[in-house]
Amino acid sequence: MPKIKSTSQQLEQESLSELRRVIVKKGWNFIQRHHEDDFGVDGLVELFIRKKGKYIHTHYSFQFQVKSTSSGKNTRDFSLTDLNTWRRSLIPFFLFFWNKTEDKFYWINLQEFCSNLELNSSEKFKQKYLRINFENELNRDSLDLIKKKTKSIYKVVEKTIKDNTNKQVSAEDLVKREGPIVALGYSSKNADLSKIDMKRATMMGFDFKNADLSNKDMRSGAFMGAIFSGANLDGADLRGCSFMGAFFDKARLRAAKLQGAAFMGTFVGGADFSEAKWDDVSLWSMSKSYDFNKAKFDKGVLDKIIKLGKIDNLSVSNLAVVNSKQDPFVMDKWVAVKTENEQGADYRSILLKGKSIEKVTFNIKPDSTFWRAGLKIVDPNGSFLPPRSVNSILFHLGSTEKKNYFGITAYINGEHIESVNKILKFVFNQPITISFEVSQKNFVKFFIDETVEFEPSERIDPRLLKKVCLVAWGDNNDYKVEFDNIRFSPKAT
Repeated sequence: MPKIKSTSQQLEQESLSELRRVIVKKGWNFIQRHHEDDFGVDGLVELFIRKKGKYIHTHYSFQFQVKSTSSGKNTRDFSLTDLNTWRRSLIPFFLFFWNKTEDKFYWINLQEFCSNLELNSSEKFKQKYLRINFENELNRDSLDLIKKKTKSIYKVVEKTIKDNTNKQVSAEDLVKREGPIVALGYSSKNADLSKIDMKRATMMGFDFKNADLSNKDMRSGAFMGAIFSGANLDGADLRGCSFMGAFFDKARLRAAKLQGAAFMGTFVGGADFSEAKWDDVSLWSMSKSYDFNKAKFDKGVLDKIIKLGKIDNLSVSNLAVVNSKQDPFVMDKWVAVKTENEQGADYRSILLKGKSIEKVTFNIKPDSTFWRAGLKIVDPNGSFLPPRSVNSILFHLGSTEKKNYFGITAYINGEHIESVNKILKFVFNQPITISFEVSQKNFVKFFIDETVEFEPSERIDPRLLKKVCLVAWGDNNDYKVEFDNIRFSPKAT
């Protein structure tokens, strides 16, 4: 049976096409959001400034929603739920209304409209729906006014970010927030973000350095200027997010969903985008990023970025790395060093794509006086950091007072397992092999150089098998541990 498009769907497509024409003619950039990622926001407009015959990109942008009519009055009913969500956005938000019969657009600045209405007719915000009459025609003068209003809102936001920079925010503070999170310029250092709802969040200028955001649902969030350096975003849902001017150096975005995401002006040096999901919007916006040195992309993705962005020079293809690895169950060599995380912990998650782990084996080679290194498995809603936590099993080796000996330690739900307390001899700066296996009945074993050193008597909670990482730390001492020959096997489904 053929698919049928309704008249309302046709009108919606026409209105978006007409608005795109108006916006592009102004020299601005029109980014339309995909329908499957629609939270009542149709897209984003980036402002450009014309100077000496060229259009120069700015950091100013606004979100928009389009409504339309083929006949009748220029009015529309909106739910108070949607209006309150949009008005809380710290990105300027505009409503556009297209009258097809008149072939004219009308507009309002939503935040300004709601503020004035609340002052003069606050009782209307107690209703379920609010009728808006569109009177301001969209023309050359009103587009300049929209630019002016957008810039004024950004000035307030930028001042707030500056005032809050380096201030710590706790996970508890964010969990208590009603509605989408709005937090500007703060730092999440050592905060457990696993239980925080970040969908539609506005966290511009936020410091997520080295944060664990793996598999996080962050759809339609505003993260302009945020710092994701060294963060783990493996498997995260980032569809429709705005990242302009953000920092992704050495971040991990393997298998992340990036459709509709805006990356203009971001810094992506050393970031790993292996197996990430793209569309033309996110690929084009990535072409407007900076510092592709050692950034990793799947085969063919770089060519699409260069083609869509019409990049004339070869700096991107010269600097970026094409991920041509054939074996999906082999991880690259990695050297763990002290970070700003709690206990100086560094880690790499194993990309399981929703499957359960069956086996992991890897070598570690310590190259410092003090070190800790091993394997952690944790509940999908839990965090990799700190190394010891509830709903997890941690098995690790560590330095002792004797240079050529290491100790073996295990924790279940953060509690030390007294029976695992052994010291073994090794050759300094030579590899030690650690392995982990899960039986069909979910009993687990941990090995050192093929010898079983830890075998819990109880079955493991199968949920813990879906989130696994390699981890190292130094209790805030400088350390260096090389992880190599990393191989893993997920369970057959």
